[in-house]
Amino acid sequence: MSDLIRWMEECIAQKAFPGCAAAFGTSEGFEVVTAGRLTYDADSAPVSPETIYDLASLTKVVATTPLVHDLGIPLDARVCDYWHAFQLPATIRQLLTHSSGLVSHRQYDELAQNPEHFWSLIAGEGSEYPADTQSVYSCVGFLTLFQVIQRTSGRGFAELFSERVAEPLGMRSTFHIPVPAGCRDRARSWPGESQIAPTEVEGVVHDENSRYAGGVSGNAGLFGTAPDLARFCQAMLRGRISEDWLRPWAPWTTRGLGWDTKSPSGSSAGIRFGPKSYGHTGYTGTSIWIDPEAGRFGVLLTNRVYPTRENQAQLWFRPEFYDQIYSLLRG
Repeated sequence: MSDLIRWMEECIAQKAFPGCAAAFGTSEGFEVVTAGRLTYDADSAPVSPETIYDLASLTKVVATTPLVHDLGIPLDARVCDYWHAFQLPATIRQLLTHSSGLVSHRQYDELAQNPEHFWSLIAGEGSEYPADTQSVYSCVGFLTLFQVIQRTSGRGFAELFSERVAEPLGMRSTFHIPVPAGCRDRARSWPGESQIAPTEVEGVVHDENSRYAGGVSGNAGLFGTAPDLARFCQAMLRGRISEDWLRPWAPWTTRGLGWDTKSPSGSSAGIRFGPKSYGHTGYTGTSIWIDPEAGRFGVLLTNRVYPTRENQAQLWFRPEFYDQIYSLLRG
């Protein structure tokens, strides 16, 4: 364990990120290791197990995917059956597998005149490629699933996440931070802010589209801690989501339903996690990988986008991290 901490501190010294919180274990137990500080300042608070990170796209698999699963939304139903304004004849399955034809990303926050216009822009998106012919990772698809979930359930997304995912699993420090109207581009003060690892925009979600949507959306918006995500991973190992959601949906892609699976080479899971492993990454420097055959998981939370998103050093750190913890798990 001391070797892992020294190695993490070396990466921090090379400014891969200011600090990190990691968790790894099995369905029966886990350990949490932290290193570094919230920022590069010498007087910044040290990272602790209670440090809250912007989970970015981990929202897709920790919140959105479980809610689609739990609500029993038919996978082959069309989005327009629930969101009548949506123009593309895409299915729920296609959104989850990133094969709907939707564009990968668009800065709706820069195009929208108001929140209503923001959602109408998404509803009016056309096709970028024929559906079911390739997987193009799409944040737009998960913004769309957010609307489907709310319209299907008649409930708020954040409320549903808390009720169906966070509370049953004891994830007491995983939540959304709603962005008040008029404060979409600046920080706001709230009681727990000192525990949040800052990104480029402090106190609110880093993702611009999620921030414009009010901080609660299906593509990003969750904040949480390493112990909470460890509890989530333990639930996954115990069958939280059906196994058929965790396999590639077509022979030419690594994408399952919501989750990614391990590619034969160049995976962020490193080389030691098994071939049936599944996981996801987040733009802010967060990631999860779970090996169901070995019954093991790892979580890495960082704020690599502080003070700028131009920092890409975590790309080499991440697979090495999963190799390091796998040695500890196997030992």
